[in-house]
Amino acid sequence: MKQRILLLAGIALLLLGGAMAACTSSDTDDLEKRLDAVEAQLASGSGDPDVPALVSAVSILGTAGLHGIDEDANENDTVSAGASGPVQRALLAVAATTWPADMQADADALEATLLELLEALGSADPAVVGPVAAEAHELQHDFEHNASNYIAEQAGVALPEEEEAGDTTPAADETPAADETADH
Repeated sequence: MKQRILLLAGIALLLLGGAMAACTSSDTDDLEKRLDAVEAQLASGSGDPDVPALVSAVSILGTAGLHGIDEDANENDTVSAGASGPVQRALLAVAATTWPADMQADADALEATLLELLEALGSADPAVVGPVAAEAHELQHDFEHNASNYIAEQAGVALPEEEEAGDTTPAADETPAADETADH
C-alpha cells in the first residue's frame, strides 16, 4: 500500500512538473502585461463607471429632499430642521462616484451647488436657502434624468419617454398618481 501511495505521489509530481514546464515565458509575459494594464487602469481611475455605484448615487440623490427644501424655502418661507443630513449624503454620493466622462461637468456643478446648499442650510434663513435650493432642485432633475438614461443604456433597458413637466399635474379635484407624490 505504501508503495502505491509513493508511486501515485511520484506520478503527480511528474505531471505537475510537466504542466509547469508547459508554461512558457511568453504565457507569463502576456499575463504580466495584462495585470500591469489592469493595475494602471485602477490607479488612474480612468475605468468605465461602475453602474451599481451610479444606481446607488442616483438613489441617494433622489432621497435628498431637494423638492421639499425648495418648496419650504421658496413657497412656505421655512427651513426644515434636519434638511442638511440628506443633502450631505447626496453631496458625498455625487462627489465619491466616478461618472461617465460626458456627465462629469454636470456632476461637478451639482456637487458645487449641493455644497452651497449645505452651507446655506446652516443659516436656517429661507431667503438664503431659497435660491440655492431652487437651483439644486433643477440640477437634480436634469442630472438624475441623464444618469438614469445612461444606466438604462448600460443595462440594455429602453426607458419610456418622459412627459414634459406639467403634463401630469392633476387638476385641483384629482388625486395624484403614486409616482407623482415622490420627491420630484
